[in-house]
Amino acid sequence: AEDGIRDHCVTGVQTCALPISWIYDVERGLLVTNEHVVHDHDEVSLFFPVEVDGQLQTDPDYYRKNIQPTTATVVDRDARLDLALLQVAKLPEKSRALPLASRSPRPGERLHSVAGLPRQSQGLWIYSAGETRQVYRRTNALGRFTQMVESQMPTNKGNSGGAIVNDWGEVVAVCEGMSTDPIVYLLTMYVDLSEVKKYLEEVLPLVDPQDADAWHERAFRRHNNHRFRQALADYSQALKLNPQYATALMNRGWVYHKLGDHQTALADYNAALKIDPEMAPAYQGRGLAQRALGKLEEALAALTEAIRRDPDASEPYQQRANTYKRDRKSTRLNSSHTVISYAVFCLKK
Repeated sequence: AEDGIRDHCVTGVQTCALPISWIYDVERGLLVTNEHVVHDHDEVSLFFPVEVDGQLQTDPDYYRKNIQPTTATVVDRDARLDLALLQVAKLPEKSRALPLASRSPRPGERLHSVAGLPRQSQGLWIYSAGETRQVYRRTNALGRFTQMVESQMPTNKGNSGGAIVNDWGEVVAVCEGMSTDPIVYLLTMYVDLSEVKKYLEEVLPLVDPQDADAWHERAFRRHNNHRFRQALADYSQALKLNPQYATALMNRGWVYHKLGDHQTALADYNAALKIDPEMAPAYQGRGLAQRALGKLEEALAALTEAIRRDPDASEPYQQRANTYKRDRKSTRLNSSHTVISYAVFCLKK
């Protein structure tokens, strides 16, 4: 559960829910949940089930009053698949990982799920069971098209991120969503095993990067997921291991640009171009940074260099046209035909 909702939900309020995650790798402290569970957080707080005298504690207030939550780092999140990977420094003793099944479920096969605190429930660790209706490509609850398991199992808000297991306790899917159409009944949706396996294959190498390329790969993924502060740290680590990594310098420049630090971005673009003078995107970044700093003549020159090196890329043409528009004092701007020609080129592209 996230810190922001923990204090609100564990006091028994009925209109909220606490989602859940499941253990994938005990040794490395890795857990899987939904992207929409962690959303834009870089850390989340987790409660693990507690037994007292052999009895599972299901009262939310027990955890609030007696248990210190465990902080988990969000290693990665994927909005398209609605999956996220978490890591904790240490799992509780006797923790066990859930094994992945060898195949996806088939229609009619039994499914099982445990929720954190489902909406309208007053206790934790609520069990549900159902059957597979079908496995096929469809939109998930967030509107992304992917391979999903469709079921009639009564999972609700609070089941999100939990493992869907078969009769042998093997993970066949991850709970993701449900139909909210008031005239549709018993339609719940889970991320299929095939998507879970592909996701883990992509992100597991990023858990503990060992060289500059691995740090850069994780940084680039976080960059694309708009986790700019984390991407910045990873690009810097890649450059610590390889100071001549021109692509890492350029991409770090783009992150600084996104964060509004155009002067530092410009320094990174310039450093990248010293190493690789033919890097077109670095000229493009240099042009945008100079434009943001009010250096419009230099920006035009840099964008022209980007176009010269990659004439098929449409963005620099559009950015150069926009720069022309901004610089009303330049003698080159007196001709509207120049701006129009670049705009027409972009439209054609």
